Formats: sequence, C-alpha cells, structure tokens
Amino acid sequence: MAYSQKHKGKVLVPWFNSEEWRTIYSMLLTKTRDNYEKAVRIMKIWKIRTPLLSAGIEGTIIILEALLCDELNLSKTQLINTYTVSLLRFCNICAGNNEKQGTFNRTVSKRGLPEWIIDIRHDIAHGHKLPSKCMLKLALEESLDWLMEKYWAVQNEKLKDFIVPKKKIDPLHMYMNMKLDVFRDANVDQYDEACLEKLNNLISKKKRKSKSDINGFLTSLEKVLKQSFAHSNRQIMGTKVAQILASKNGLLSTNLELTDENEEVIPQEFREIWSDLLNIIFETGFLFYLLNELLEVTNNSEWDKTYRKIASLWIIEIFSGISRLQIEDSGNISEQFYEEAKSFEENILMMPNQYTVLFLESVMKFNRNPEKYIDHAKLLTESLIPAKNTTFDLTRRVYTADDLFKAINLVQSSPPNVTEERKVTKTGRWNRIEDTSIFKGLPLGVLPGQDRNNNPLLQWELDKFSDASSLPAQDVTEINQVIT
Repeated sequence: MAYSQKHKGKVLVPWFNSEEWRTIYSMLLTKTRDNYEKAVRIMKIWKIRTPLLSAGIEGTIIILEALLCDELNLSKTQLINTYTVSLLRFCNICAGNNEKQGTFNRTVSKRGLPEWIIDIRHDIAHGHKLPSKCMLKLALEESLDWLMEKYWAVQNEKLKDFIVPKKKIDPLHMYMNMKLDVFRDANVDQYDEACLEKLNNLISKKKRKSKSDINGFLTSLEKVLKQSFAHSNRQIMGTKVAQILASKNGLLSTNLELTDENEEVIPQEFREIWSDLLNIIFETGFLFYLLNELLEVTNNSEWDKTYRKIASLWIIEIFSGISRLQIEDSGNISEQFYEEAKSFEENILMMPNQYTVLFLESVMKFNRNPEKYIDHAKLLTESLIPAKNTTFDLTRRVYTADDLFKAINLVQSSPPNVTEERKVTKTGRWNRIEDTSIFKGLPLGVLPGQDRNNNPLLQWELDKFSDASSLPAQDVTEINQVIT
C-alpha cells in the first residue's frame, strides 16, 4: 500500500514496500546492462501482480526491453522495427495519454518531451520511410532519461509506505478467550508482548498491567465491556453479543458431565467463569438477546444434539439465577424485564421441541404461572414432540418418493397411544355410525340414499363408470344402486 501522487488517499501497489521500489530506481541510475535486465525482471513480476501498471513503469519496461534487444541475434531491419514499435507505444502510453480530449502534439508538448522525438514518432506513424537505427536508439535513450526525470525522480521524493493496520482487538472475544484459558489452566505466557501491549492500550494508557496479571486484565476488560455495552446501539450490540456467546467458542464450548442421579449437567467450574459476564449482560439489558439466541440453537436441527442440550441447560441456569434474584431483591427486576420474559415464554410454546420440556418449567415459574397451568403446558408440549425412536422427522420436507414412504411408514408404525376408549356423548341431531359398510361403493362426499336427481354432480360418476362391461358384475350392481 502506498500514497498516490495523482489520486487522493492511498492506492494498492505491486511492490512490497517503498524500499523495493527504490532498489529498482537505483538499478536504473547505474545504466548498466546487468542492472537493466534485473530491473526488467522485477518490474515484470510487478506486472503479473498488477496488470495495469502506472504509465511510468509501463513505459520503462517498453524502452528497456527494446534497448536490451541490441545485442541479440537480430538483423538491422528487425531492430529498426522493434525500436519503432517501442517508441510509438512509449509516446502513446506515457507522453500522449491524457484524460481530456485534445491533439497528440498539444498533449505531448505540455509533458516536456523533446520536439525531435515527437517528429520521429510522427514519421513512424504517418511516413513511408522509417528513421535510422541510430536515431531510433538515441530517441529511446532520451525517452528513458525523460522517464527518470518525470516519473522516477518525482516518485522517489513523494513515495512512502502505508502499513495497513491490523484488525482491532475485540474486547468481548479477548475476554472470552482469556476466561477459557483460565478455565483450562492454560499458560499465561502464550500472550506475547505485542498482544498485551494492545490490551494495555485498549484498557488504559496510564495504568499498565504486568504480563502475568491475567486476572487484572479480566477485571479491566469487564469495565471496558460495561462502557461499550452502555454506549452502543442496544439492538445491534445485543444481537452481536448474543451471537458471539451462544456459539461453539463461547457458552457451548464444554462437555456435559453426569451427576450422581445420572443427569447431564454443565460443569460447575465452567458455569462459574461466565457469571461475571452474564451479570454485565443482565445489567445492560442484553440478557434476552442471549436467551433468544440459545432458544434458536435448541430449535435448529442442524446443530448437534449435544450443543442443543447445552443451550437448553444454559437457559435453565440463567433463569435459576434471575429467579434467586427475584426472591432476594425483586426491585432490581424491571417491568420491562417481566414483559420480555413473558414474550420469551410465548416463543417457547410456539416452537416446542424435545429440549423444550427441559427448561419450560423454569421459565413459566419465573413468570408466576399457576402450577396446574404449568403441568398442562408440559403435558401438551410433550404430546407435540415426536417419539424418540423415530428415524424420520415429520417436519422435514418430502423431496423424493423414498422420503414419502418413510413418512407414511412412520405414521403407520407410530400410532397415538390410546389408554382408554373415548366415550362419545350425543349432544345434537347427529348419531355416530357404527356400521361403516353402508358407505361401500359410494363416491367421496356422497351419502347413502342420495341420487343424481337430487345431486346432479353424480352424473359425472355415472359417465365415469359407463363402460360397465369392464367391471365385475358385483361392482356394476353396486354402482347402479348408488346412482338410482
């Protein structure tokens, strides 16, 4: 990256730094064949990196390649042709190129190119006789000197490096990584001096932390996070925090452990390292952004079941914490928080899954729902969840015939569990039909006793079965009975 002479700001360049560019400039100043050849090779590498080079470099390549042809096995005519084409290209690219419309001579004269070179270019372009080899070579050498003065010398004074700054350290990512390192007993020495220096600049320019004071960094980062959360757009920052935390590198980056009751839980040490950050998120009003993101993980079938289970357990853990706060100091919970909790409960009930039953009770108890209502909600939720031994998800889209057969077999093999026969009480003029054989042979939507006179659409059925010769005699009799 370098500052541009022509354009404001910066432009991307093919050389690594200004030192590389000045090395080529020094080679050109020596005017030796060896250095010319080395310079051309390097400038061709630049051209590969950036095909559209500046006119000064492009013209230098054109002239040097022509001058280096002098000692090759070329005839006089071939050399003259090479020189003429090179000089013509140089004039067009370097001297005659202009953003505004105008004559070539007027444009070149403003650039300071010697008039006799302009005359040679005119003879090449419009004359019948080409200039001599010596005259063409002298014109190329003079053109190279013109480039050294107008491009290389000027750029040498103005060219300077611009180093693209590295990506700023995100305090939340750094805080999470440090917390996880402390949890895993990682060596603090892995943080090099440059990293810690950036942290120092992020935290405070006056108060410096020692390299081994990892807890001091964490405490300072918590203050930085509080300020950052408090002075940011609530929705944007809340969504960002939720997506970072509810990820495989955040709250979900652990394995479950079994209790004495053979229940899977999040390790207590892992839960404790996040308590300070969760308190900050609660205080700044971002907690339900995180809860909704965790809920999204439990609902997403593309996530591994372990992550979905961990997400559901985190919902339980978070609501257990705010439930304790509800008992100990309910004044710290705002009415808006209760409204968000109620909306969160509605989101849960709208999209139940096999993990919903794990945390539904915790959420509904916090919202002070009656016990009987909670029990009914749990039973209803469990009834909506597919059996655990199903191999086909009924919510999946059916794309192939095999998918359809799997769905049909699943429904047939998993009938609803009926514990007792349901008694139907007559409440109106309708009677339950015990003998369904009376509908045998009737078209769909037609009742016994109806005929085509009362139901004209039955004529379609008569036409459909008009070819009675192809039907069994019993079926023909049944059709006639229905229609007549």
